[in-house]
Amino acid sequence: GACFAEAGKILEARIANARKQADKHYLRFLAASQYYRGGRYTKAQLLCQKIQADLLPPDVRLLFEKFRKDVEFRSRDQYVVEVRKQIERHNQRNENQPILEILQDHPYVLRPADMAFMRAMCCEELGDYHAAALFFADAWRMKPPDLTRLMSMTAFAWELIGKGKLSDAALCLNYQLEHVPHAITYATASVLRSSQADRASNEKERTKLTEEQLRYFEEALRRYQILPAHERDNDELRGVMT
Repeated sequence: GACFAEAGKILEARIANARKQADKHYLRFLAASQYYRGGRYTKAQLLCQKIQADLLPPDVRLLFEKFRKDVEFRSRDQYVVEVRKQIERHNQRNENQPILEILQDHPYVLRPADMAFMRAMCCEELGDYHAAALFFADAWRMKPPDLTRLMSMTAFAWELIGKGKLSDAALCLNYQLEHVPHAITYATASVLRSSQADRASNEKERTKLTEEQLRYFEEALRRYQILPAHERDNDELRGVMT
């Protein structure tokens, strides 16, 4: 968002030096477009109010009225509240694809970490475990890290394990281990290997899975021990490790 806002600022500064009125209005439109893409809807609206549409290039003129109305809608005080209500209605009906589409079209209605986390959960429900892990990784990297959200990251995998959907759980966790290599993901993977070992069809397979279970737990323990004290003392994480 900040890069788009800076681009809008640069374009807006050029308006005063433009000689032709048509150029001034076109620069206002370009600047407004950048502010819009950066979530600065009020600044975009102020520029739109100064644009004389009949002086814009023909191809831009066709787009301007729709753009102006969209900017006006997003500049309203209730804009964020209304979009969040749409998301909540879809969430109550477990309609994940529409939520992803809304978040893509309205990328600033939630805090970045909340946005990434909600996208991750929707992707999990839709079976796109790779995309989910990437969004979880985005949320994990944001500062300060949200340990509660991090603990919730493996909830879907635990649910799959509980339902006996071990192949899905394995796919989900493999991506999480790749993109979010934390004590909680390794501990959950260890539990999964234990469940898989219990269902193994022969002793060789059972031994292999048990060995993997131990390796995952040893890695989980190593990563747990180097966590900051406030994370190690988290009751939920300590419970999983136990």
